[in-house]
Amino acid sequence: MFFLLLPFLLTQAEVVSPPERSYDPGMDVAVLAGEVDTLQAMLTQVTGNQVEDLEAHMSSMFTRVYTIDSILKVLMEPEELIVEEIQPPANVKVEDVRNDVGNQLVLRWNLSPDDSLLDGYVLYRAVEGKQEFKQIQVLPPGADSTNDNNDLLARMIEYGRDEIASLRRNLPRAKRALPKLKQDAAKFPQADSLVPGIKNNLVAIILGYRRNTVRQFELDMETAKRNAERVQIKIDSLRGEITAEQTEVFTEHVNALASGMVDLQSMVQEDLPPGAAELEALAEETSKLRAKIQGTTVYRVQKLEADLANLEAEIASLESMIANIAFIEEADLEEYAKSRTERMQGLIEDSEGKLLKNRLSYRYKVVAVRGDLQAPSELSAAASPSAQLFHTQRINVLVAMIFFFSLVTFFISQAKRGKNLFLRKIAGLEAIDEAVGRATEMGRPILFVPGLSTIGDIATIAALNILQGIAKKAAQYDTPIIVPNRDPIVYTVAREIVKEAYSDAGRPDAFNPDSVFFITTSQFAYVAAVNGIMLREKPAANFFLGMFWAESLLLAETGNISGAIQIAGTDASAQLPFFITACDYTIIGEELYAASAYLSREPNLVGTIKGQDWGKATIAGLLIVLTVLAMFGIEFAVKLLTTV
Repeated sequence: MFFLLLPFLLTQAEVVSPPERSYDPGMDVAVLAGEVDTLQAMLTQVTGNQVEDLEAHMSSMFTRVYTIDSILKVLMEPEELIVEEIQPPANVKVEDVRNDVGNQLVLRWNLSPDDSLLDGYVLYRAVEGKQEFKQIQVLPPGADSTNDNNDLLARMIEYGRDEIASLRRNLPRAKRALPKLKQDAAKFPQADSLVPGIKNNLVAIILGYRRNTVRQFELDMETAKRNAERVQIKIDSLRGEITAEQTEVFTEHVNALASGMVDLQSMVQEDLPPGAAELEALAEETSKLRAKIQGTTVYRVQKLEADLANLEAEIASLESMIANIAFIEEADLEEYAKSRTERMQGLIEDSEGKLLKNRLSYRYKVVAVRGDLQAPSELSAAASPSAQLFHTQRINVLVAMIFFFSLVTFFISQAKRGKNLFLRKIAGLEAIDEAVGRATEMGRPILFVPGLSTIGDIATIAALNILQGIAKKAAQYDTPIIVPNRDPIVYTVAREIVKEAYSDAGRPDAFNPDSVFFITTSQFAYVAAVNGIMLREKPAANFFLGMFWAESLLLAETGNISGAIQIAGTDASAQLPFFITACDYTIIGEELYAASAYLSREPNLVGTIKGQDWGKATIAGLLIVLTVLAMFGIEFAVKLLTTV
C-alpha cells in the first residue's frame, strides 16, 4: 500500500530530490545481483554435505540482494545500466591432457575484462580444416578453464573443480560491491524529509478531494430526485394492485430518499472550506496519515539496514566456508557428479557434438555472452588428444609395487630354503589341535559349518582351506566329522576336500560320504537343522568359519549350551561381537585368510604372509614420517601424501 500511495504523495508534496550521485547505483545493484546469480550457478557443483549448507546461505543471500535492489529502484529510481559492447576473452590455449588414455583436451583462457557483466561463456569446437563450429559447453562468468572429453562424468567432475575455484574468485568482488550498495541505500529520502512536505500540503489535498466529492453529490441528488418522482408515479399506478403493507414499505423508501436529498442540498449550500469542527476532524485524519507514512518509511529504512547487515554476514560466512574447503575428496566429487550427470546434459551437446578422437586436431573459440551481445575470442591453436603409455604421476605406486613384490619373493625364497619364519600366533588356529583332540578323547564328532555364503565369497574359500587341515586330523584320529552345507556348490567342493583329506591321511576307506551333506538354501531353515544336529549328536568341537549373518548368535549360543568347545572365524565385522561372546576362540578378519598358511606351513603361503606383514609395517612407518614432515610444511611430504 505504501508503494502505491508514495508516487501520488510525491507529486503533490514538495520533496527535495536526492543529491547528485557521482556513480550509478544501478550498476552496483546489477553487478552484485549478477555476482549472486553466478554464485548460485556455481553452487550446484560443490559436493557432499557442503552443498546443502552453501545452498541455504546462497538462497538467503540471493533473496536479500533482490529485496534491496527493488527498494532502491522505488526510492532512488536509479538509471538502468545499459551495456552496448562487451570485450572478448583472450589467449585461448588448448593442451593435451597428460597421463591419460586420450580423448580429452584441457582449455584455458583469460577472462573478459567485462566478466562481472556477462551472462557466461559459450565454448565452440571445430575439427582442424573444417569451418563448422559446434557448441560444446556453457560456463558461468568467472570460469577460465574446462576439460573437453568423451566422458560426461569426468567432465562434470572437472566442471565442479572449475566452479569451486570460480566461487573463490567471485566472493571478493561481491564483498567489494557491498559498501557501494550500503552507500546507495543511505542516499534515498528519509522519513523526516518526506513528512514535512506532506504535512504542509495534505489539508489542501484532502479539501480538493472534498470539493470534487460535493460536486458529485450534486449530480447524484438530481438523479435521485428524478428516480423518486418515477417511483411515486409507479406507486400511484399500482395502488389498486398492491397490498397495504407493500404500499407502506414503498412510502418509507420514498421518505428516506427525500430526507437524503435534503441533506445533500444542505451540504451543497455550505461554505468551503469546512467549518471549525470539520477542520478539527480533518487535522486528526492528517495526523494519522502522517504517522502511517512516517512509520512505514522508517520501517523500510530499518529493514533495508538489517538486510544489508545480513547480506554482509552471509557473504562473510560463505567466504569462510569456501576458504575451509582445502580439497574435495575424489570419491565425493565423483559420487555427486554421477547424481547430476542427467540434469547437466543441457551443458553439453549430444554425443555427436562432444566426441573427441585421438590424433585428430581440434580448434576452439570462447564467446563472451551478455543478452544478445556476443564477443568471440580468437581461434586457438590446433591441438590433438593422444594416449600415454605411462602415468608419470604414479611412479610412487610403481616403486611401492616393486618393493612389495621384492619382499614377497625374498621371504618365499627364505621359506623354501628351510628357514623358520616367525608368524604371530593366532589363538583360534593354535586351538584347532586341542579341539580335535578333545573330540577324539570324548568319542564325539566334530561339527564344521563353512558359513552360509556361496563359493564366490573369499571367506567361504578361506573356510574350506581350513576344513582340509581339520578333516585330515580327524581322519588320522579316526574322529567323525559332520559338514552340513547351505549352498549346493559349496557342498560339492567340501565333499571332495574331506574325501581327499582322508586319502592323504592313508585312510580312504574311513571316509563316510554321508558326513558331508546339503540341507537347504533357506537361511533360518538351515540354522534350525544345524541347531538340531548340535542338540542330538552332541559334537565335542564346533567350527563356525566363513560368512555369517543374523544366524551367528543362534548357532553360537546353541553350541555353547551343548557344552562343545567352539572356534569361530569371519570377516563380517557386524557378527564378530556375537562370536566373541559365545565362542571360546574367534578368528578375526584377515586372520581367517591367513589360516591356510598357518596350518599348512607351505613355503609360498608363509612367504606371502611374511611379505605382507613387512609391507604393512613399511607403509605404516612411512605414513608416520610423512605426516610429521607435512606438519612442518615440507612440500614434498604433502604432495606425496595427496597422490598416493
